[in-house]
Amino acid sequence: LTAPFDFAIAKSEEELQREQAEISAAQRPYYLKDSSIGNTAIDSFATFYNHDLHYIVSKTLQKRIIAQLQDIYDNGIIATNDLERLHNDSINTIMLIEQNVAHPIMINELYTVQKAYESLMAIDTTQRGRHALQQSNLNDYITPNIHFDATKSEAVRREALDAISPNSGVILTGQKIIGSGEIVDKDRYQILVSYRDELNKRIDEQG
Repeated sequence: LTAPFDFAIAKSEEELQREQAEISAAQRPYYLKDSSIGNTAIDSFATFYNHDLHYIVSKTLQKRIIAQLQDIYDNGIIATNDLERLHNDSINTIMLIEQNVAHPIMINELYTVQKAYESLMAIDTTQRGRHALQQSNLNDYITPNIHFDATKSEAVRREALDAISPNSGVILTGQKIIGSGEIVDKDRYQILVSYRDELNKRIDEQG
């Protein structure tokens, strides 16, 4: 049997479903960083220092706290439940959107509230410095600034799924489809199915 016309070799439903599953599994979720959260937290701490904390915390330590807070927020703070969900889904990289630009980041590079607090408390490990840090209510200035963007994540996933080609190749006019006595294997069967479907389509179009 040779092809009387060109026709595409359609992928089987099983093959399409497998490709869709692979794309969904490889999907990196998108998270949005809100820079205003860090700015607000740092401004609030500066106000607290000027009103009440300057009696306890030195100006030098205050600058170090603000610098560390800035570094933490620049890096990103993720909520614990979001991090647990990523771990449960075996996801170790997310796409982080900053100023409308997305870039990949390893989740172990992000801060949690607890990790951020511990990094602030480690600024000064002397007894006097630790006491000053404890009086600074640092937990009040640590808030997750990275949030899951479900809309963007789904849009990217859908775009990737839509880009899957329904065909795996093409048979050209005059090309052998199958020879006499040849075994019909899985690939050959899909070619025969594609030929049948294209033939029926042409018959229907001719009325």
